[in-house]
Amino acid sequence: NVVRETSATQVSTCDAATEAHGDSVLGVSTSGVADTVALELVSSGILINGGWSWTPGGLIFAGLAGALTQTVPTLDGGYAFSKVMGVALSATAMRVRPETTYYF
Repeated sequence: NVVRETSATQVSTCDAATEAHGDSVLGVSTSGVADTVALELVSSGILINGGWSWTPGGLIFAGLAGALTQTVPTLDGGYAFSKVMGVALSATAMRVRPETTYYF
């Protein structure tokens, strides 16, 4: 899940359809985001997930409802902003490296 900061002590999933979420992205969680659960957050480095099927070398973006996607975000697709979260190293690994947020 793509994670954003909601206060000094709380986080939530980021939704790229919500413009206000664009500047508060922290990184990628290794599990789901819940109010009562501690989570591991990766803001830089390599993350592996056997359930992924990325195209190696392709960019990975913040998607809708906390998802990661390799589909390029567009205004027509319901996105408010585009934010690269990293690059696929293999089908199941990504280098997390959040970049600048671009608004539509």
